Amino acid sequence: TYDPFASKEKIAMETAKFPPAKNLGYQISGMLTYSPKTGKFQKFDKYFCKKLNEETIVFEGFGKFFAIDGVLQKEVIKAVIERLEQILEWFHKQRTFNFFASSLLVVFDGDISPSPSSHPNSSLSSSGLDGGNITHNCCNGETDSIIENDFSDLVSSDSVDDKTTNPPDSPHPKVQVRMIDFAHVYHMTEEDENYIFGLKHLIDDFRRLLKS
Repeated sequence: TYDPFASKEKIAMETAKFPPAKNLGYQISGMLTYSPKTGKFQKFDKYFCKKLNEETIVFEGFGKFFAIDGVLQKEVIKAVIERLEQILEWFHKQRTFNFFASSLLVVFDGDISPSPSSHPNSSLSSSGLDGGNITHNCCNGETDSIIENDFSDLVSSDSVDDKTTNPPDSPHPKVQVRMIDFAHVYHMTEEDENYIFGLKHLIDDFRRLLKS
């Protein structure tokens, strides 16, 4: 990933790392999943993620992430989509920042067992999503502070309130979606088309998975 001030060499090098990002607008940097059946975590590193393409990233990538012991957690996907749509709505309105090389962190409780002794957040499945055309981070400490203070609901709050993602007696775990990595955020007055491009594609791909 790269920002607007990257050299041609830097752009070529970053593009070659994951060519599908040009059309997808995003890439997966890594995943960690949990199996209540075995009590073990499974890590999918960047090397696994870079082998995915425009077709396999949905079912072999996100399909693995959102499945608990082979069962696709559709309520979790719905909650993630809802949160991403809130973030997308904000991006359509804001004309202050453009985000490059920024990431989305998606986390949900991987232990859905009803045991009363289980801590609700003791076992987590998490995925890091990097912007392809969007790229990652940004800025300086001052901008980081502005983002965190003015848009804390997008940066550090839970994906959706508990009533939506974890209603009484619901078997579905709590979900969190957070914007992270702000090393390459720039003050701009135009719409952040790159971030919006990647976010729309990500939402569409989650919807494809939801319909499967």
